[in-house]
Amino acid sequence: MRDIDTASRVVFLIPILFLLLKYPIKTCVLNYAIPLGGMSSTCVALYDKFMLNLRPEQNPRIMHIQGGDISMSLGIFSLVIALYAHQKKDIKLTALSVIGGLCGIIGSLLSTARGGWVTLPILLIVILYIYRHSLSKRFLLTFFGIIAVASVGISQMPNNRIMERIDVARKDIQLYLDNNDGNTSLGARFEMWKSALEMAKEKPLFGWGIQGATEKRKLDTKEKIVTGDIGQFTHAHNQYLDDLSKRGIVGLLALLAVLFIPLLAFMKGLKTTNDEVKLIATLGIAHILSVMIYGLSQGFLVHNSGTIFYFFLTIVFYTAIRTRQKAE
Repeated sequence: MRDIDTASRVVFLIPILFLLLKYPIKTCVLNYAIPLGGMSSTCVALYDKFMLNLRPEQNPRIMHIQGGDISMSLGIFSLVIALYAHQKKDIKLTALSVIGGLCGIIGSLLSTARGGWVTLPILLIVILYIYRHSLSKRFLLTFFGIIAVASVGISQMPNNRIMERIDVARKDIQLYLDNNDGNTSLGARFEMWKSALEMAKEKPLFGWGIQGATEKRKLDTKEKIVTGDIGQFTHAHNQYLDDLSKRGIVGLLALLAVLFIPLLAFMKGLKTTNDEVKLIATLGIAHILSVMIYGLSQGFLVHNSGTIFYFFLTIVFYTAIRTRQKAE
């Protein structure tokens, strides 16, 4: 029933698709709502950390990896809006978007979810490439200077869990390479990926099914085919391998279609002289690519939060760009 519930939420988003096609969302609504969302995510993260004294994994509202990834997305979207506002010489929106971007990134850092941290530099390169003709050398030097100063400042912070998490990741990889240790965070992921690939070899076309894949992981653990206790997990912590093991090649192709069809639609939107269309197309591309990267180390779409976040914003950005292109 849980998996039917997840699918039903996507179906219930279809009326929103038709609603926004008929009543298009204004660009100014997106431009202010997204940075404010980034600020809100950081306020929640700070409240949990300093008022409730909760560790990220103790978050009562949302799984901390999902929350950190969503916060990072809001930060990245805000930075895209900042570039658009800078291009339009809108100082107030530029300032708001930069603050929203930094807040979204800080929210992700506080979550200690490393998938979002990997996403940030990749998406920054993509976004700067898209806007390369609109940015001066002075702007780029200032931008990278701020990033360098912020990186040094974060690395020197006392009680710094960010550097601690990076160091833990390095140790996890070393332990796995030296001792095949599957009892660490990354080691368990490597073993789950190995198990998922073995499942795909045995049932390549339609996979093992949701329950079947979970039982197979438990069996692999029991029979010591894999190291560590991966039987406790309900997904492979990799969206692509998880779909491949549960739904086979058919399921993996369906997942790739869900990602690449809207991505191609947004990429076509870059071939325009309309600044608003280019902004929304860039937001759509950043959204799809970030979810694709999150999926490399997390079953982002396995969770209701990830499913709603992905499909809702895809609909919002798609309808926004579609209605503007139609108007042109």
